[in-house]
This record gives sequence, structure tokens and C-alpha cells, in this order.
Amino acid sequence: MSPSGAIITIDSLSFFFATPSQVNSIVPAFGHFGTRAAVHGERLHGLGDSTVDVSLGGVSAKIVNDSNTTINIIANHKEGGTGDVLVTSNTGATAVLKDAWTYVTPAKINSVNPSIGQTGTRVVISGTNLYGGGVKVDTVVVCGIPVEQIVTNLADLIVVIVGDGNNLPDGDVVLTANTGAITSLTGAFTYIEKGYVASIAPNHGREGTRIAVTGVNLFGGGDYLDTISLAGFKATDRKSVV
Repeated sequence: MSPSGAIITIDSLSFFFATPSQVNSIVPAFGHFGTRAAVHGERLHGLGDSTVDVSLGGVSAKIVNDSNTTINIIANHKEGGTGDVLVTSNTGATAVLKDAWTYVTPAKINSVNPSIGQTGTRVVISGTNLYGGGVKVDTVVVCGIPVEQIVTNLADLIVVIVGDGNNLPDGDVVLTANTGAITSLTGAFTYIEKGYVASIAPNHGREGTRIAVTGVNLFGGGDYLDTISLAGFKATDRKSVV
């Protein structure tokens, strides 16, 4: 329509309103930084060919991959709260699911004990909400090295056996939950030089023989030796160790 009121019609061109995009669900519906989630819906591309943004409670998530019906994302940082899931396609079309996502209280590592050690050191990691909305911690990495074993796996206490590292100062301890949620403590652990036995004298004997064991970092970051075995037999007096 022109300013004069005249109407112009172009028969060869047409415009139609497509069926709106629709977000049906997000699974899981809660988490925090690093949590992997899947947004399910219909016509999420809104007649386009890709998704350009997914926001959770007003914070853009990382898009891993997307289709017209499912978008896989990784949640970003936010301190708690419930908010909308908003999907935006490359055409600008949007779809929203109200109050569908909740940021749980972020996991927090309070302490790492001991904070120094070497390969095989048993380390206790204490904190709060370490599962980050999940049901377990899947991986623990210390100074960039995956731990050898997770011995205890609780929401407030993780006990691990550290992996093979040597002379790595002030490294981070990073926990990843089964949902992908991540928490870390910067500069929480130091790998000292690996301990080794340099000599044993005498190198033979029988029950009651006093033996001197010398070497480097034999305590492995601890305060004392817990056990000593000789040819598979446990020694009975640690005071004989030098």
C-alpha cells in the first residue's frame, strides 16, 4: 500500500508464515559449566539450515552439533538460577521453552591433600557438589595427567591414585562429572622428583638382618615409609631404613 492508499499486488511473489519452531525439552534440565545437554524440538532451524545460538538462562552455550530436531550443547558459566532455553537459527527465527534450565550450585574443590607427591601417591580431594548435577565423577586429571585410579567417588570426597608424572610444579586438579560438568582447583598439586632406591646393603641376609636402604625421595612426598618389602617379604623394622 502506498501513502495515497493505493494497493500494489505482485502475483508472482508470495509470502507465507511457516509453522513456528518449537523446543520440547532439554536433557538434562540442570547443570553448570561443562554440562552436556541435548535440546529436542521441531523445526529448530526455522526454515534455515543451522542454529547460531542456544542460550540457557540468558547465557550462550557452546553448540557441539545440531539438526532440525536435536541440538547438542555444553553449558557455560553462571552462578545458579532458573531460566529459559532460547534457540536462534541462522534466519533469525527463535524458539523458547520457558524456565526449562536450572544452573545448579557450581562444584567447588576445597582442598587437595597431600598437595605434593609422585607416581602412586594417594590423594584426597575434598569439596562440595563435586558431581555438578551428575551422579559421579568420571575423570580426574592432576597436572594434566589422568589419575591411575579413582578409589573413592563421593559428592564431597574423591580419593585417587595419581598417575605417572615427574617434576611438575603447581599443576591444576580437574574433575569432570558424568554430565561433563567441570570443576578445578588451580595450582593445587606438585609432582616432585620420582623416588628411587640407589642401593641396599647388605644385599643378602636372613631374619633379623639389619639393612640400610639409600635413595632419593623415598618418602615420596609423605612423612614416613609405610611398608618395605625385601624379595616379597615385609620388613618388620622401618628404623633400619636410611
